[in-house]
Amino acid sequence: MNAEVNVNVGDQQVWSTVLREVAPENQFLSYHWYDVWSRTYAANEAEMHPVVYSSTVTTEEQPSGKANLFPCVLRSRLGIQILSMAGYYYPFRTFLCQPDVKETAIDFFADTVHIDTSATIFHVGPLQASDQINLPLQASFRRKNWKIIDLSAGAQQVVNLPDTVEAFRASLSRNLRKSHDRRRRALETMGEFDISYYNNCTAAEWEQVIDSCAEIEARSWLATDSNGKTRVYGSETFWKNYADHPDGSKRLSVWVVTLNSKPIAYSLAIDAGSLRYSISGQYDEAYKKHGVGIIADMSMFEQAVESGKRVVNMGDGESDYKRRWGAQPGDELQSLYFFRPGLRGWLVGMAFSTLEQIRHSSLFYRLNRFF
Repeated sequence: MNAEVNVNVGDQQVWSTVLREVAPENQFLSYHWYDVWSRTYAANEAEMHPVVYSSTVTTEEQPSGKANLFPCVLRSRLGIQILSMAGYYYPFRTFLCQPDVKETAIDFFADTVHIDTSATIFHVGPLQASDQINLPLQASFRRKNWKIIDLSAGAQQVVNLPDTVEAFRASLSRNLRKSHDRRRRALETMGEFDISYYNNCTAAEWEQVIDSCAEIEARSWLATDSNGKTRVYGSETFWKNYADHPDGSKRLSVWVVTLNSKPIAYSLAIDAGSLRYSISGQYDEAYKKHGVGIIADMSMFEQAVESGKRVVNMGDGESDYKRRWGAQPGDELQSLYFFRPGLRGWLVGMAFSTLEQIRHSSLFYRLNRFF
């Protein structure tokens, strides 16, 4: 096999060709996704530069070559060059390698990072532990004597779906079913109650939907909790630009719960093949006791079953709530840090390891609670 590596690939046709060959659950990572992400986030930092490496592998069977894509971003921190895997939300981080040539493509990508960049750190993740690029990527950089630090980012919570809505509801606890139905009936007596589902909408419709989600999130606990991380509120431009394209519009699914035309809860997901990524769901704190978040999520799950989805990936965290929906621990998420061989990389790697040990020490925990 032979390969050639290009940088700053912007040819949408290359992306389309590769996407036809990769697993369906990774096909959300289109040229449009990367373009919107880079224009929305990377463009706001002067020292953050999006860069796409493309490795074209030629074989006897296909002498014209098979393209593979490595979307990244290059940045500088305290004079240290860091190359990172691109992507905004945690399930959406991988490289687009055609299965039958991935190891060769990854080897040539590693060569490029090692020889043609000045990056001291190469950061990948959070990445699903079972991702097919994981082990070949580590092997390629180990052969070049890069030091690798592997940090767990927690287990994803995954719901395997049955064939019917009736079977799904039966799989839930009796208390959850009764609570959902009782609270929905109570809301229906309070005024004009509605649950609207949005998918494959016009740009104008998506703008209104995203604004409704942001409005809800602005009144949720996430917006007031110091540890909260909002997903839509403050990121409206990203979601509107993502939805303003056929690929984004058909993959994005949103449920908005309203009472007397006021948005009070939402659930947002992205679909890829038979897999649904549940990205975010929030509710107005004023309606917490009415369980509107559960009502929005029930609609999301039921529609997933009706549309033939087999799995809902709920991400990590909040495992108690997610277990109520039948979620089980799935793949571990990993953050991989590769440190360049040599004195500079060794020093940076040692500093990184030391800071991680301090961060997880009991002393740091006690001081953090004290202050």
